[in-house]
Amino acid sequence: MDIKIKKGIKNEFNKHSNVEIFENVKNISEYMYKADLIFTSAGRTMYEIASIGVPCICLCQNNRELTHTFANAKNGFINLGLGKDINEEEIIDTMENLINNTNIRIEMNKRMLNIDLKHGFENIMSIVKNKYKKTY
Repeated sequence: MDIKIKKGIKNEFNKHSNVEIFENVKNISEYMYKADLIFTSAGRTMYEIASIGVPCICLCQNNRELTHTFANAKNGFINLGLGKDINEEEIIDTMENLINNTNIRIEMNKRMLNIDLKHGFENIMSIVKNKYKKTY
C-alpha cells in the first residue's frame, strides 16, 4: 500500500480512541483474537482469521494473492483486490460501512465459523472418494 494512503488512513482514524493500527507485529495471533476488525493480505493468515471469526477486509499484496480464492464473501471476507490499486477513500468507506453495520459483521462471523478448518484431511478424502464413486 502506498505510504501516502497509509498516512491518510492513520490520520483519519487516529482521532478515534477505540481504533488501533498495528504494522509488522511479531505475535499477530494475540492481536487478532482481541480485534473487532482486521485488515490483512490474502495469505495464510486468512485461515487463522476464519477460525476465530473476526470480520476482515483483505488487500492482496501481489497478483499471486489474487488467485487465493479463500478470501471471498462466501467465506465471510471483504476482498478489495490488489491493495496498490485501491484508493484511500474506498478503504475508508469500506471500513466505515463495516463499523456502522452490525448485521454485516455478524454475517461475516457466521460464515467464517461455519467453515470446517479442523478436518482438512478428512474433507479432502471425502471429496476424492465422492469423485471416484461418480467416475466409476
